[in-house]
Amino acid sequence: ACPQKMAEDPPSDLERRLLTRHFFPSKVGGRPAWLIPEKLPDAVEELTCEKCGNRLRFLLQVYASQGETKERCFHRSLHFFVCTNCQPNEARVFRAQLPRACSYYSDERADGEAALAAETAPADPALEALCCPTCGLSCSQAPHNCSDCARRARNGDPPVCFKEME
Repeated sequence: ACPQKMAEDPPSDLERRLLTRHFFPSKVGGRPAWLIPEKLPDAVEELTCEKCGNRLRFLLQVYASQGETKERCFHRSLHFFVCTNCQPNEARVFRAQLPRACSYYSDERADGEAALAAETAPADPALEALCCPTCGLSCSQAPHNCSDCARRARNGDPPVCFKEME
């Protein structure tokens, strides 16, 4: 029997623009599209495996709005992280939520067609100042690579991110 396909094909560079926080994506792999830049999990305290001490890897995120029933959960994202070194794997889930009326996002939906038509991808200075440009996790060295990504690059190891899928 042939295994069933569980995700879409990887997005093109152009389509990847829609997998940023302003479009509230659900996705597998790549960099997290953090909902609230100022409330990122601490890379050392919260994103380190308690069994082996390695950095957890971002696996997927789900946009799970409950705006119809709970106004304070209008924007809600769940971020799933795993340790790929331990067996059984350690996993953690982080939830971020905001009401519809908030200082981070407009009441109107972001214009995906405008983002795709723009010559360059829109910058996100709030996240760029706080996150590693390679893995997207909180990083005191931002906008430079975190120590884990810098070590991987020096050693010629593959990137820490899983392949991005919608």
